[in-house]
Amino acid sequence: KRLSMTEYEKRAKVYLKTQMAKADIDYPKLAEQLKEKGVNESRENLANKINRGKFSFAFALMILDTLGVAIDR
Repeated sequence: KRLSMTEYEKRAKVYLKTQMAKADIDYPKLAEQLKEKGVNESRENLANKINRGKFSFAFALMILDTLGVAIDR
């Protein structure tokens, strides 16, 4: 089955939101943890990017790293 870009964006959104739920972290807490790492992203900006499913792979890796999801380095 061939998937459209929209389907991949939906999968990306669901994946990040699932990881946030597993880590029991909401957008305000995620923004706070990112700020502690020197990344200035507002709660609103994080929510907009993730809810649209349109973000860079680097952004996804940054979020996953912040959530403590094991990623190869």
